[in-house]
Amino acid sequence: MPKKLKSGIGKVFEHVWGWCQKLRFSKTRLSFQAKWVHRQFLTLQHLSEEEIAHHVARTAMAFRTARKVKSKLERQALAAVGEVTRRQLGLSPYKVQFMGSLALYRGYLAEMATGEGKTISVAMAGVLAGWRGRPVHILTSNDYLAQRDCEETLPLYNYCGVHAAFVVSAQQPDQRRGKYACDVVYTTGKELLADFFTGSAGVG
Repeated sequence: MPKKLKSGIGKVFEHVWGWCQKLRFSKTRLSFQAKWVHRQFLTLQHLSEEEIAHHVARTAMAFRTARKVKSKLERQALAAVGEVTRRQLGLSPYKVQFMGSLALYRGYLAEMATGEGKTISVAMAGVLAGWRGRPVHILTSNDYLAQRDCEETLPLYNYCGVHAAFVVSAQQPDQRRGKYACDVVYTTGKELLADFFTGSAGVG
């Protein structure tokens, strides 16, 4: 006999319960995959500068040209970006930062506590998106953070062949157009909305 469909409050509860279970599973899976990325990242630390440059270039090409990026390639690419982060920025990503990067790259909303390294997580996800040709807009709360975060992570983007720039209120429309053409753009919600609706920076 077919199972009777729930209605009313029962249907709502079932929907919420299913959503919570799916969210918990996704978080568990992300945590497991981030551990794999971190282990791979540690093995890359023993490579020479020439070897890591070759490895990153080869990985970026595979990531960029893949018809569909499979999970293993995605994790390998993130591990490579993590090692570039360590060498170029002097910061070694932790498992939770790799977890945040995977979540962001896959389109999830990721909440991270103060001190867990949001700037690095966002930048690593930005590199992956840049390799795939997906334009990225990173929104901060003010102009200072937009400029600071972009400038601090620029060595990472440059090494990985991804163009990054920042858009702040002091810049003129002709300056903004070129910056919005970059792979990754740091700005504020206020600036992005204004430029989108006016079309003054070629965003609309």
